[in-house]
Amino acid sequence: MFFVNKKEIRDLNYNKHLSETGFLETLDFNARFKISIEAPTGCGKSYYLLDYLKRNNIPFLYATDTLFLMEGLANRHGIPYYCAADRSKEGERQLITVYQHIPKFIRKGMTLIIDESHSLVTDYSWRRETVENTLTAMTGYDRVILLSGTPLLSNDSAYNGIEQVRAIPNEVSKRKLWVTRFSQNLEGAILQLAGMIKEEGYIPVLSLLDKSDKLDTIIERLPNHGFNKIAVINSLTNKKTRGKDVKGEGEIENDIEIEGNPNYYNQLITTGKVDADIIITTYRQGYDIKGNNYKLIIAPSKNRHSYTDIIQVMNRFRDCTTSEGYLLCNNLYEEQEFNYQQVYSTILNKITQKTRTEFNRIQTLENDYRAIKLDQQLNCNYFSRFIYSTLYMNHQKIANTTYNNMNNVAYNNLYRMKRILETFNIDMELSKDCMDLKEEIEPKEKKKYTQEEIDIAVDTFFHDYAYPKEKGMPVLLDIKERPIYQTINEYYETFHAIGVPSCQVINKLKRYLITPQKMKSIKKVIIIKFGTDPSIKAYRLMLLRAFNVGERLTSPEICKRINNCRQQVGDSILKEKTAVEFFNLLFKTKRVKMNVEGKETWGREIEKTF
Repeated sequence: MFFVNKKEIRDLNYNKHLSETGFLETLDFNARFKISIEAPTGCGKSYYLLDYLKRNNIPFLYATDTLFLMEGLANRHGIPYYCAADRSKEGERQLITVYQHIPKFIRKGMTLIIDESHSLVTDYSWRRETVENTLTAMTGYDRVILLSGTPLLSNDSAYNGIEQVRAIPNEVSKRKLWVTRFSQNLEGAILQLAGMIKEEGYIPVLSLLDKSDKLDTIIERLPNHGFNKIAVINSLTNKKTRGKDVKGEGEIENDIEIEGNPNYYNQLITTGKVDADIIITTYRQGYDIKGNNYKLIIAPSKNRHSYTDIIQVMNRFRDCTTSEGYLLCNNLYEEQEFNYQQVYSTILNKITQKTRTEFNRIQTLENDYRAIKLDQQLNCNYFSRFIYSTLYMNHQKIANTTYNNMNNVAYNNLYRMKRILETFNIDMELSKDCMDLKEEIEPKEKKKYTQEEIDIAVDTFFHDYAYPKEKGMPVLLDIKERPIYQTINEYYETFHAIGVPSCQVINKLKRYLITPQKMKSIKKVIIIKFGTDPSIKAYRLMLLRAFNVGERLTSPEICKRINNCRQQVGDSILKEKTAVEFFNLLFKTKRVKMNVEGKETWGREIEKTF
């Protein structure tokens, strides 16, 4: 429901499955059309489409966002698939593939179906190249059908003239999501909640979104709680080399690996069922879990679930439309007026308008690519990132930024998230039974090292492991021997990857490792200062524009500016003390007396930026 309107939306009523509307029979597959179908996850839209097109021998290219989903659909429907590792079916008239290969089949007269099409907006920040190629290729197909249970479009010209169709069930079934609070230890809360679900006779399904450090701890402790068969389904968001030996071509995003018993993968992809005591998934979409004996735990790890993530994972339980879920969270829940669609449109229009102003300013420059690029670098304008050097506006990136901003707003007050989820028939309430959920297991006590032990460990690590590894020589140290070596290696790998010289890494490890929390803060600051990821660069530019050498700022003002930058990149809000500490690590500052509204107070003066 939350998208940029292109045409008036046409509603279809259906009883149980979208096929009962006979919608596809109204389409002329010899004519041109572009349609976006919004239908709840589980209503059978993909099965309806594939069965209809296959039965009527209509040429089509059905594109999914992952290899996992591609293989699952191909197996269930007996339709060939195309990927870099297996291109033997390239000549087939009916194919299933992944987004990356859409451009290859433009000239074959196929109807293009893009499944999970909201990914083109939600995943733009880290799948930019794939999304760009997909949107460009869309314009080359005569017939395009977009499918999504959580539709999102943008003002990008690829969506021009699209007809929006919304499939509405006659009898609405609601799912229940309980907001369950925990104290400090998320791992302990997960284990206790999983144990409660097991005692009720259900199988817990844990959604983490990423492979965090919590994953290993949870897996290690689960057997102590009676969980012996543990199925872990991981989403690999980094580039993979699958199919790379085939002319260097490989599908890269959201591939799947299974930890433990490899049969779990085969069970899930072929039957939708897994013979396990608990399922842990870091994967948002693309699989179905069949059966009515599951309960979901949504846990914020390094990343938080967006509203689309919550809807996707809750609707993956096909056989139980009233299945319950638990959202482990400690965010605010304060009732206030909130209309998601209006607020989303307001933010979207504001960003678009300010980008248009910057766009018009750049057009006054001489028509030279390098001059324009230099101007954008020197001005460091926040809105320049939405403009290509070839001078057209990146509406898909604007939509992605708006989406992330709105998720941040919604997540920081769960009442707003509740208002969004209501639209998708998910009823979110504060849990009454688990309001004071306590961690059951104390975290392992970590050994405290003396400064002398740290200095020796750092020197040994670099002399016997890091330096030989960098020079391609045999390493002389097994870093698994002691936890301190593994800790040092984690920081070394991060700093080395972004180009921090080893001498600086050694200095910081010896100086700050004695205080682990301070060392973690130093790591975050170094990533911001030297990171090469586009989102980190944008964050860095925002911070540099927000603070200037010579400025004197009070703690509340520092906190306000820091959090304003963090909000724009979807990061969590810091308390005043933490924000000031973060500020002092970023910049070289000194403590000074200030006069604020006639009152003398202490503040910080910026002596040097980075």
